[in-house]
Amino acid sequence: MDMDKLVSQDHQAILRCLQDGPKTAKDISTALRLTVARVNSLLQHLASQGAVYSPRCVPGTSPYTSINLWELTSQGAPHAEQGRAP
Repeated sequence: MDMDKLVSQDHQAILRCLQDGPKTAKDISTALRLTVARVNSLLQHLASQGAVYSPRCVPGTSPYTSINLWELTSQGAPHAEQGRAP
């Protein structure tokens, strides 16, 4: 399979996953059966395109860590892909 096609499919899967609301990279990786490293990489790419963002965090496993909650921007929402206004 062409790498660009695989990346595009994984991007779309993440965007669909986030339609239900904010999730951590771990939540997304579990739902999509991808590694957390792969999901993190894809999320960073989607964030650079303005499709997702992480406006808040949840506590991590230690008191000194926090975990990003990712969600769709208006650009990443399905209506934006179809050319309709929100």
